[in-house]
Order: sequence, then structure tokens, then C-alpha cells
Amino acid sequence: EETEDSLAMIKASCAKARGIVNDLLETAKNEGDTVFETQLVSLNEVLKSNINVWKTTGNTGSQIVLTIPGPTVYTWLNTDKFNRVLDNLISNALKFSKENNKLDIIMTVEGKYALVRVRDYGVGIPQEMLPYIFERFTKAGRSGLKGEKSTGLGLSIARQIIEKHGGTLNVESEEGRGSTFIIALPIADS
Repeated sequence: EETEDSLAMIKASCAKARGIVNDLLETAKNEGDTVFETQLVSLNEVLKSNINVWKTTGNTGSQIVLTIPGPTVYTWLNTDKFNRVLDNLISNALKFSKENNKLDIIMTVEGKYALVRVRDYGVGIPQEMLPYIFERFTKAGRSGLKGEKSTGLGLSIARQIIEKHGGTLNVESEEGRGSTFIIALPIADS
């Protein structure tokens, strides 16, 4: 029984270490001059697919509600990297929300941009931390409500990925009332 406990701790430590190494590798890749491949996709479908995965396998303990407009919105995406951004934002939202809190994913169109808002109703981000949350190895990193650790790389990588798409990633937050991360992506010319 002790051996099984030790193996479980080793496995968890290895998973955390692999996550850190993957974050570092992603950071290095994003700084390189490698070609950033995108394809024309329906943002509506990418969001539906990602949220369905979270609903079926995420074991979130929270209700994730996706709201998208009627018309299909097309954009040029590296779908794998975009899904990584969404996964990071959703997992952060869940990390700083109480069990059974609602999480809204809302897509809207404003001018030539599709906006994707990831809104939680959790603890929010203290105002003094907001200017630093997108920095690499940020001093704004903190443990989640259940003690989840942070490498301080996730939001930095997320912003780099969105900027490579020609978009922006910003945040609005009020301590005690939650946070909204806003992705703005250029809509493909039709």
C-alpha cells in the first residue's frame, strides 16, 4: 500500500514536471521564427467542439454555458494552439471558482473581430496583480482554491498564441466578483 502511494506521488510529480517542460518548450517555440500555420475554420464549431470535450471529460464540477451568435463566423486559426488557449483560460477559471459556479463562454462579433469571452464568477484577480498576469514567470501567479500550483507561464503563452493569430488577449476582473478574459480574433474576409 505504501508503494502504491509512493508511485501515485511520483506519477503526479512527473505529470507536473512534464507540464512545466511543455510550457517552457511552448514559450521557446513561440519566440522562434517557425512558420505559424493556420487554416480557415468556423469559430462557432471550434468553440462547440472544445466545450463539448470539457463537458464530457473535464469533470469540472461547474456548469459551462456556451453562447454563440446565429451566423457562422470564420477565422484563420491554428486550432490546436487556439484550443490550448481555451483550455488554459477554462482551467484557470475553474481553479479560481467555487464548486458548482457557472462559467460563461460568450462569442460576439464587433466590427471585424470575433470576441470570445471566458467569464467566471470566482474570486477575481486583485487589482495590484492585473498589470503582471500576462508576464512570463509572473509574480502574480497564485495557488487555486484547491491548492493547484501555477508555473506563471500559462497566460503568457496564451497571449503569445493569440497575438500570432493577429488578435489580442485581455482581462477584466473585480476581486470577489470574478474575471472575464477576452480574446479578439480577426474575422476572415468573405
